[in-house]
Amino acid sequence: MAPRPANIIWRSLALGPPLAILAIGLLSLSDLLRNLPVFDQASRVEGIFGDWRIPRKTGLYDRSEYLFQVGFGYLQGDVVASAVTEDRTELASKETALERAKAARAALEGSARLAPGNAYTWGFLGWAHAMEGNIEGAVTALEVSWTLAPYSAQLAPARINLLEALIKIDEDILSLPEVRAGAAKDLAVLQKYDARYLKIAIEDAPLLQDLVRVSGTAEGF
Repeated sequence: MAPRPANIIWRSLALGPPLAILAIGLLSLSDLLRNLPVFDQASRVEGIFGDWRIPRKTGLYDRSEYLFQVGFGYLQGDVVASAVTEDRTELASKETALERAKAARAALEGSARLAPGNAYTWGFLGWAHAMEGNIEGAVTALEVSWTLAPYSAQLAPARINLLEALIKIDEDILSLPEVRAGAAKDLAVLQKYDARYLKIAIEDAPLLQDLVRVSGTAEGF
């Protein structure tokens, strides 16, 4: 018995969405393959024997992200114990920490040059400057991060933590209008998304209390 026209129509309609998704997937895959560096003849460098290769820098899809991860790794070297350079229960020596901070700064500055709009890069670049004792550089990087992402639940803890460290070195930093404005926004974000962390931050740096009042989030403290 031949299928009824209505059944054929319904089957066609049922197959429509999956076929459309498959087609979109194939087109996306085709576009991805066409844009791979290995298939881009303009990216090829000829060798002396008539062969060719793709330079490593060209082959990296996002070198800025790669440099960020390198810089972040160096910064974490003194937070996470390393069995390679120190015993598992101790931090690095001052000399080693400074070397890591310098390497972190170089990597993060390279990342920032390639992607100057990445607020994460600038935030952690501030940490690298602070570890090297460059307070002005740390404040400048913080201000750029605040400008790019004034309200960020992911960045707020790291930026406030950095600000706490800077305040312990020079309390006058809190007199800077840009610093007060940026910190107040981070504190407001913490109040909304991580009140427990905010309470700890205020306990560690009581001078931040005034900024919490300014941001209108002083309830409970």
